[in-house]
Amino acid sequence: MLHLPSGVRLEGDQETVYSAVDDGQAGGDGLYAADVAEATGLDGARVTSALEVLVEREVLTTTVTDPQLGPRYVRGPGL
Repeated sequence: MLHLPSGVRLEGDQETVYSAVDDGQAGGDGLYAADVAEATGLDGARVTSALEVLVEREVLTTTVTDPQLGPRYVRGPGL
């Protein structure tokens, strides 16, 4: 279980996906869903589901949207 400074608690797929995006953001400008799936080994549906929840909870936000890859995910503004 991961406790974020904002008070949000993450576990399971959400923790795994958040950690991958956090690591990816440290190395550049965030990750696309396909990058998260590759980094975590989770299937695309699980990654997409976790990303949707994390964006809804404002843990992650999107930046640019590539026509083929979709949105790029980064940490939310409050983190």
